[in-house]
Amino acid sequence: MSLLAPEYSLLALMAAFLAGVVAGRLTAVAIAPRSGRARTRDVDRTLDAVDTLDRLLPETRSEIEALVADDRKIEAIRVCRAALGLGLTDAKHIIELIEAQSPRGARAP
Repeated sequence: MSLLAPEYSLLALMAAFLAGVVAGRLTAVAIAPRSGRARTRDVDRTLDAVDTLDRLLPETRSEIEALVADDRKIEAIRVCRAALGLGLTDAKHIIELIEAQSPRGARAP
């Protein structure tokens, strides 16, 4: 029987597939513990956002809170970015923090 026979080709394909599955499982196990780092990064980002909120002028903060209360988050992000010179991700995180702090159902006057 030749090594080029269909039976050996199928065996080689099955071995390659099995090696891929094993490699994928090992990679998934190696990546899983990193979720703790992601949580730490989120906590750090939240603490930075709280510090950044203190830098906002009271008028700007009330304007942002009013926009968030009116479900106009994109405009609130724009105001926050303009006021603090932040990037999009950081401004979005600050707006989400303000949204979490505001009582549900509260509307701007």
